[in-house]
Amino acid sequence: EHELLLHTETNRGSTFAVRVSITDQLQQTAPSIEIAEGARILLVDNDQPTREQLTFMLQEWGHDVSAFDGTQIEPIAQAALNASVWLLDFHLDDGRTGIDLYRKLIRQMPDRPTLVLTADISDQVRSICQELDLTLVRKPIRALALRSVLMRLLSASNAARP
Repeated sequence: EHELLLHTETNRGSTFAVRVSITDQLQQTAPSIEIAEGARILLVDNDQPTREQLTFMLQEWGHDVSAFDGTQIEPIAQAALNASVWLLDFHLDDGRTGIDLYRKLIRQMPDRPTLVLTADISDQVRSICQELDLTLVRKPIRALALRSVLMRLLSASNAARP
């Protein structure tokens, strides 16, 4: 129960306030969203500012991030082995794509939940991602949307484990 205060002055207007008591105990009204924290994430994006911003954001959320520009496959493959999820930019340098990288990685190891990051909204990109059952995330990346997709993928991945 909260107290409602109202004060009115002619030709000046009205104000109101609600008095709320302070409590030491917080009631949990929504399920925890910490389910996705602590994941190992492989991030490959050729754009350095984007890569740095995503790395920072993912680390702030409690994830362990291995970030690469996509030029060297060996360190990427090594990091991919230990990653829970792969975030791959669609357009990399020299005409290569994140899809090319994904195909190379899955020849060497079991695939992981994968997000394809792109500003390219063409039907071709959408079709390739659907065909490979990869999740498409449009750039510019919205933090809440990315976090939601990551939580869903990691939850599904954890539920599928024996």
